[in-house]
Amino acid sequence: MRKNIVAGNWKMNLTFTEATVLANEIVSELGNKVPDNVEVIMCPPFPFLKTVVDATIGAKGITAGSQNCSSETAGAFTGEVSAKMIH
Repeated sequence: MRKNIVAGNWKMNLTFTEATVLANEIVSELGNKVPDNVEVIMCPPFPFLKTVVDATIGAKGITAGSQNCSSETAGAFTGEVSAKMIH
């Protein structure tokens, strides 16, 4: 069965505290209401990724993703985030 994906990134919005509250509210509101054919993905900026991952642990149908990933694996690329760093 195909999954429908509902995903959103936060651009440069919210503070750490606001991001934490939002992630927890989304998980709390959706609870176990996400249908089996739907995946909800929250993609915050990298500094907030861990708190969103933590909020989604154990949540049915809700996961975290990164809103940005560099094509470079390492190096002097100021402000960039590699796939290894995200992992």
